[in-house]
Amino acid sequence: MIRKGRNAMVPWMALAISVACTDDESAEPHFDGPVAAAVLYPEDGGPFEEPVAFVSNSRSGRITPLDLKGGRLLTDDLAASFLRASYIATGRARILGPIAVWAADTETVTLFVSDFANDVLLEVPYIVSVDSEPVELAPQATEPVFVDADGSGDNASMDDLQLRTGYTTTEDWVVEYDGEYWLATGSRSGPQYLEASFEQEYHTGNRELEFTITGSATAGDYFTLSTDTGIVEHDVGGAVQDLSLAPGTSSLALCVFDRDTGESALSLFDAAQGQLVGTIPLPDGAQPYRLDWDDSGSLLYVADAALSFAYEIIVDMDSPDASSVRQIPAPGPLVDLAYLATDDYERLALAPAGTNRVDILDLATDELLNVNPYTEQVEGLDLGSPVTGLAAAPVPVLTQQTTEWGARIEKDVVVVSLFEGRMVMLDMESGCLVQDATGPHSYEDSSAYFGFSDQGEPSSPYLWEDESSTEHVMVNECAGVALSETWTVTWDEMEQAWWVEGTVSGLQENMAFNDLRYVSDQGAISFTIMSGAAPATEGDQYTLSIVDGVMDFDGDLNGDGSVDKPLELPGRPTCFWYDSGPTGGGWDQLDRRVFALWPIMNSDYTLRARLTSGDIEILWD
Repeated sequence: MIRKGRNAMVPWMALAISVACTDDESAEPHFDGPVAAAVLYPEDGGPFEEPVAFVSNSRSGRITPLDLKGGRLLTDDLAASFLRASYIATGRARILGPIAVWAADTETVTLFVSDFANDVLLEVPYIVSVDSEPVELAPQATEPVFVDADGSGDNASMDDLQLRTGYTTTEDWVVEYDGEYWLATGSRSGPQYLEASFEQEYHTGNRELEFTITGSATAGDYFTLSTDTGIVEHDVGGAVQDLSLAPGTSSLALCVFDRDTGESALSLFDAAQGQLVGTIPLPDGAQPYRLDWDDSGSLLYVADAALSFAYEIIVDMDSPDASSVRQIPAPGPLVDLAYLATDDYERLALAPAGTNRVDILDLATDELLNVNPYTEQVEGLDLGSPVTGLAAAPVPVLTQQTTEWGARIEKDVVVVSLFEGRMVMLDMESGCLVQDATGPHSYEDSSAYFGFSDQGEPSSPYLWEDESSTEHVMVNECAGVALSETWTVTWDEMEQAWWVEGTVSGLQENMAFNDLRYVSDQGAISFTIMSGAAPATEGDQYTLSIVDGVMDFDGDLNGDGSVDKPLELPGRPTCFWYDSGPTGGGWDQLDRRVFALWPIMNSDYTLRARLTSGDIEILWD
């Protein structure tokens, strides 16, 4: 019997306790379609002294806990720090999605996660108390019941029933005899591929159950039993597309989509009470899809996947339908948003659907930031790949960019995950991408000619050298405008001008003329070609190599330029920080480190990326 609410009761008997990991358990993959993560800080509750994370897996119905500071799987046993904590099982047939973590006090931790297979919100108890060590619920089961379906007088028993912490979950089981074998099916683990025989030890695919069957049976006879780990399924009116816990509260905002009716709702759920509080009204046809709270936990920002709006909502926690909703025009329906506020501004990073772009909207004016004045359109940066997620860094990030005096520049950033398997950072003040130590630049040889190819009669045009920078090709300083590519500049005798073409940017509409400053169509590069003593002839060509100078994260883990690990279908990142170093005062500076936790769904990795250095420090698989 699946528990549908807090009052559902089943007579349980305890049958198993947690077991230490065996060698084969530690060797198995810890992620199977990791899709989302939630971080719990010590100040938010729970028994942990450092930040921990919980990663939901879309294909295994498993939640994997991580020790973020230690860079390993979480250990919740102080006496055996070499052993990982148990997984948190919800049933292999579930399809898990967005996840949130809530701690009512310092001794409990509860997870809330979306199940797309059953269109429910799961309430999953993890830590239920502390008794010198954190205590998890041990799985329990009802007494197996044999059903003689044909009334033939058969009698069978299921003996030595064992459960397994981290694999057994809340569900109903039917073990049916087909005349030759016993076939097990879990209501949340699905049909099992292993078959049981009489008087032989048997276990289900992930050892959710272990038992031995004795006696007699005919085809159609079956056993029933139920297992329980405290999971509660909440019917919230559809599939939960996103969920987010308001800081400092027990209020969960839910984006709900009813697949039967095609209708959407923005709902509020009370984690402490385990029930829906109400619905926040949105315009007709709205489809709330992604959420982000401000630090106060009273202001909610919502991305609409159907209408060209974002919403700023002052949430009434007691009466959600009385919440104040402000519609903010967006450049299109949105796949994600991220809110970031400083003493100087409040802004939203927006990822419009169907584009490869990220825009920045200033909430003081509801206008988009004009990142590139060289273009007529007021819009953000084209990143060359669809955006799979945005996350604002909770504290400023010390970047590799330096001032004239060599001091590193601190920036407030939003992390952007891209479908191509790359992650970049958006500077929310300028709208540019965060650059690496060198920034956007061109490769130059020792001459002023770069790769000049003289095709006809001897020619002597030359590139003018900028007096202030001593560079011949100026690259747009806004990282993200110029791309890493090769440009060719080719003389056309008929036009008496140069055609300009980039290997990525393509042929430019504007041609370059001798002795006049040239700027490419999107303002990525500019240069001046001087006529020289001997004029250019047909086919003469310059080759210019440009580096985008963007600090990014990808599958090149050792910096050698080749992909070490393919990052296929990255999920939405989650930013977090922790302090490293002394915390009791004194002269030593506290080292505040800022990271992104990045699930890679199809590669079955979860990464810890350090935002300051641009390195992927930890890869969990």
